[in-house]
Amino acid sequence: MKLSLSTILPGALFAMEALAEPTTDKYIRVLLEEPQKWVAGSRLFPGNVIAGYNAGLGDYNAESWSNYVFEKCKSFDQCTSSLAFSAINSGTPKTEALFGYVFRGGPTTQKDYKRVEGVKNSVAYSIVKD
Repeated sequence: MKLSLSTILPGALFAMEALAEPTTDKYIRVLLEEPQKWVAGSRLFPGNVIAGYNAGLGDYNAESWSNYVFEKCKSFDQCTSSLAFSAINSGTPKTEALFGYVFRGGPTTQKDYKRVEGVKNSVAYSIVKD
């Protein structure tokens, strides 16, 4: 059997189209117990950080900030979770600010986070794997 470009090309194009189909990952909000004083634990931080973000406390409320960080997560192919919170910054002056991180490393649960005094309004999202 002799293969020609006209017999190979349609199959190759079909395979390329299948590979190019966007995947729709599903995420859920991680159920973190009250009080919401959670930061990333050692499985996530610092080794699985993709990117970090910060903003002034007056720039967002807790929900809009967590949504902002979550949207950043979805912009990275490798991102599997996000975390947003407010805390006193480590620089000068010592003012409260918003912080957010996006992580690789697979789905997360509450056990991937730890409580820290001074942290507020923690919101985490995690990818769901079937």
